Amino acid sequence: MNRRLLPLLLVCALFGARGLAMAATQSPHETLKWDCQDCHTAESWSTISDKPVFKHKETGYELIGAHAKADCRSCHTDLKFDKVKSDCVDCHSDPHQGQLSANCQNCHSPRDWKLQDDVLSKHADRGFPLTGVHAATDCDACHGSEEPRTFVGTPTDCAECHMADYRKPTNPDHTAAGFGLDCQTCHSNGSISWTDATYDHPASFPLTGAHAGPSCVDCHADQFAGTSTDCITCHEADYRATTDPNHVAGNYDENCATCHTTTAWAPAEFDHNLATFKLTGAHIQTACEQCHTSGYADTPLDCYACHEQNFVQAEDPDHVQAAFDHNCETCHTTDAWTNATIDHDLTDFPLTGAHVSVNCNECHENGYTGTSTECYACHSTSFAATTDPNHATNQFSHDCRACHTTEAWSPASFDHDLTDFPLTGAHTSATCISCHEDGYAGTSMECYACHENDFQLAADPNHVEGDFDHNCATCHTTDGWSPATFDHDLADFKLTGAHVAVDCNQCHTAGYTGTPLECFACHETDYANVADPNHVSGNYDHDCAVCHTTTAWNPAEFDHNTLTNFPLTGAHTSVTCESCHATQFTGTSMDCVACHEADYLAVVDPDHVSAGFPQQCATCHNTTAWRPSQIDHDLTGFPLTGAHVDVLCETCHPSGYTGTDAACYACHEADYAGVSDPDHAGGNYDHDCAVCHTTAAWTPAEFDHNALTEFPLTGAHAATACESCHGSSYTGTPLECVACHEADYTGASNPEHANAGF
Repeated sequence: MNRRLLPLLLVCALFGARGLAMAATQSPHETLKWDCQDCHTAESWSTISDKPVFKHKETGYELIGAHAKADCRSCHTDLKFDKVKSDCVDCHSDPHQGQLSANCQNCHSPRDWKLQDDVLSKHADRGFPLTGVHAATDCDACHGSEEPRTFVGTPTDCAECHMADYRKPTNPDHTAAGFGLDCQTCHSNGSISWTDATYDHPASFPLTGAHAGPSCVDCHADQFAGTSTDCITCHEADYRATTDPNHVAGNYDENCATCHTTTAWAPAEFDHNLATFKLTGAHIQTACEQCHTSGYADTPLDCYACHEQNFVQAEDPDHVQAAFDHNCETCHTTDAWTNATIDHDLTDFPLTGAHVSVNCNECHENGYTGTSTECYACHSTSFAATTDPNHATNQFSHDCRACHTTEAWSPASFDHDLTDFPLTGAHTSATCISCHEDGYAGTSMECYACHENDFQLAADPNHVEGDFDHNCATCHTTDGWSPATFDHDLADFKLTGAHVAVDCNQCHTAGYTGTPLECFACHETDYANVADPNHVSGNYDHDCAVCHTTTAWNPAEFDHNTLTNFPLTGAHTSVTCESCHATQFTGTSMDCVACHEADYLAVVDPDHVSAGFPQQCATCHNTTAWRPSQIDHDLTGFPLTGAHVDVLCETCHPSGYTGTDAACYACHEADYAGVSDPDHAGGNYDHDCAVCHTTAAWTPAEFDHNALTEFPLTGAHAATACESCHGSSYTGTPLECVACHEADYTGASNPEHANAGF
């Protein structure tokens, strides 16, 4: 039997024809995990059970509030239940036109659209919390009531909504007073009325005391902006009216807060600590008039101005006789005159140690003025009485501080670091007598003075035979004689490279005195043995450092640029040394022709030899290459200018380059002879063309009569044609007026020049 028919036959057997119909019915909801009877009844498909077994929350979407009362078909428009979406916007149109989130539940609840549970907190999250009257205001008041309404980007500035409210008040008039447009300065968001406004005066001028009572207009008569915060602005009349003390005559500070408070004008108190003279001690209780006898202005600050009488009357000690300082603070305090003490630290002799407890009279027995600060002045007796060591015999310094302190005479210690010979190393443990056996004065600081015997006994090396320096510090330290090291950097020959590891005896074979510093003295054999290149035949310099370093003999390099007068440039840098130094390196000529004579002779265009070209190749050539070559005519006696620059060399040098005449006429004779207007030859013009012409061009030409002749042209002469005076020749023309103007002279009749003997 076909296994697929078994369920169908079973239904037919149990339910007959009805069962067969059920088996053939296809569910319109497609596949569900719930049975039909969980929702439907047997009476009709369209009838839903009053007590359905099916629970909507089992789908993952619980029906609460208005959703629980809604007809199923309002959401399930399609019987295929899995086609239904759960987003709010799938069922509910967005009245906010996409300006807010698509998640309606952020503000709305399924229980009621208008139950905007979280709208206040959401508003706060977006930077504009709704408080006070704002919380009760309809949304349309700010977001508009007509479509499209604006939710995103709604301005939060007070003036955007309240400009009419800003302009409306007259007391105070916000516009006239120049009030800011930030309403929150005076009005609170939490307030339910505009009139419930308070202005929090800025911290720069808090309203305290009596200032809190006056009306605003008392200080802000015309405007609120720019009102001065200076006391005198409002209280100038009070300042001038005060007579006890008289503020004007006393030139009191116009800052009332110096003495007064905002509580009341009186009582007033001046804080003397704000002045240059702060009150302390007994000064605090002193009546103002005692010091300010002539007013409060320019009262002197020095003690003596008030206490001169106290100073003069003091007898123990007598201040006048002792010429004490007029500055009372030196010894007295403001607490009281008595129990005065001088702070010796304020003098040139601070008291320390045992000096602190010494009676003043012991040092100042002759008075307080001119007392010596030298130790010996008080302690000469102690100095003379000391025998171990005997200070007088050993001529010890009179400055006791060299060995003693103010704490006590004993124990005394001499700090050798205070001398020109600080003790270090083994010197610190040597007894004083070891060096000062002849006394402490004039002891030599030279090592040899104490260590002559050590110097004489030294055998390896023998200091006497080696004529070693008597300055032991050259090789020895104060830590001990051995080991000793000689710092060659202290000599005229510093050790570098391979020299550092060389045994001393290799260079100092004949002793340490007079050892030569020249390389050749030690390296003569090395010099003689070199074959490539042969230093001897090449007559190389004996100064090895010219090419070698102390690091090693090889590689060696000769710096032609810095060590010779012939720096290598261009093609010279790649030439082998033997090319120029064929026979030797000494005395090699630096003249170009010495190496390039063959090149010089071989040139045919132009022929250097026949043209008599100079043999200094650098005149036209450079070291980079022979070609291209160029002569700088500025290096000759005839710089090329104007039209000369473009003339072919052969034009002027037809017979060669040597002995070429630099005179204009040499090249321009034909030009000179061919000129007819004016006729240069007939007029015997100067052969120096430059007198009238330039190298730029022959024409235009100009003769400077003023600079080049003894007859400057002035007046009508400047406009006269040259031929009028020079006729057929420019040479020998007379300079006298009558030579040209004789006819004018003779023809003059009024007056008649000739008969009048003019």
